Amino acid sequence: VVRVGGGEDDLRYRVTLSSQARDRFEQDVIDNGQSDRLHEKTRTRVLNGRIDYRLSATDEVSAQLGLSAGDWGSGRSSHPIEPSRQDASAQFAQIKFRRTLNADDEWMAQAYYSRNNVEAPNFLNTGVGAVDAAIDLLQTRTNLEFQLNRRVAADWRMSLGAEWRHESATSARYFNSTAPREGALARGFLNLEWRAHPDWLIQGGAMLEHHYFTGTDLSPRVAVNYTLAEGHTLRFNLSQAYRSPTFFEQDGNLAYRTTTGILLNQILLPASASLKPERILSREIGYVGRQAAWGIQWDIKLFRDRIDNTLDTDGSPARFENTGAFQVQGGDIQLSWQPVRDLQFNAQFARVMIEGNPDLDEDIPKSAPRNLFSLLARYELGQGWSASAGVYRSGRMYWLSDGDVTQAYTRVDARLARRWTWQGHEVEAALVGQNLGEDYTEFRVQNVFSQRVYGSLRVGW
Repeated sequence: VVRVGGGEDDLRYRVTLSSQARDRFEQDVIDNGQSDRLHEKTRTRVLNGRIDYRLSATDEVSAQLGLSAGDWGSGRSSHPIEPSRQDASAQFAQIKFRRTLNADDEWMAQAYYSRNNVEAPNFLNTGVGAVDAAIDLLQTRTNLEFQLNRRVAADWRMSLGAEWRHESATSARYFNSTAPREGALARGFLNLEWRAHPDWLIQGGAMLEHHYFTGTDLSPRVAVNYTLAEGHTLRFNLSQAYRSPTFFEQDGNLAYRTTTGILLNQILLPASASLKPERILSREIGYVGRQAAWGIQWDIKLFRDRIDNTLDTDGSPARFENTGAFQVQGGDIQLSWQPVRDLQFNAQFARVMIEGNPDLDEDIPKSAPRNLFSLLARYELGQGWSASAGVYRSGRMYWLSDGDVTQAYTRVDARLARRWTWQGHEVEAALVGQNLGEDYTEFRVQNVFSQRVYGSLRVGW
């Protein structure tokens, strides 16, 4: 990574150029008792630039630009229909204007454009002829946004905004057509905050959205915060939100044909009717506390979410449908303890339970670990030395889509580092150990996270 920054007076700029090459630790794996090789060697180059210019004491404008290109290995030798190489590129540009009159009165407007492209050629020779199994995908997004934050009275604050977005996706592989799928959505929101009493803070708002597939939806939210005593607050949240279907869920048409047009396998067909948006109704109660004399802080939360009109595939060939509903409920506890200035502990425990109706994909109730636990410790040893360690425990879960079962595992990480100044420059050297216990898998059974130890040296100027 090379970064250059500078400027003078009200103008500042920064340019970053980076190049990264990586390979797997384990390329040769065993899949269902058979030898397999994973092609996941990648090279990526990135160029980013940013300019900030202060027009006056209240106004500033900023612009960002980014380019990236990469040669990515992908797929596996046992599945030749998966391309073994992908050429990926992306570009984005953003410009933002912000006016800040005071801490309670500001507004901003921004425009954004992004483009992502993937090309992965792949021709297979079969008994019925050559098959074009290439993957191609071009995505674009144009976004215009406005937001205003203002204190409208001594005990009232307001935030309102609007957004317009146009997006498109073009892929002969995923839509069986070279014609682009495109649409525009518009949304507006208003949030209000009322300090009804020194101990009561009430927040409420809503977002009105019109989507190119699902029409108009309203997403309201209300939250109440009650201060029991200094450093102790109860909060209650109730909200509703929607997720509209993607181009692939509504119009996906995935098939494999020979170069002469013979259909070999139809994987996915377009939805038979207009899909409804998924709806989530979320309820939450929480308690945030602090005991300064003991150096302890905690955050406790209980929640219950209901998701309706779940989008999932059914049949063969498959097509997306609104299949049913499920509920996610549970809670989590986060604790932070700093007994002395140089020593800090952080602990977290979460329990999640998912229940669905009989029409639901049977894998969804298993798609989150029932229990999650982590414990982190950090100690400043003095003279620039610091040591930290973490223990993580995750229960068994089943990844949706192309993933596999991930068995329960415990992971232990540790880090020893020292910082110092050399000729006016900040320097840090570190020794890191990851997963110092037994190996475990991530997402797919072939993705083994083994023990690893590495050193790093960082110099800043």
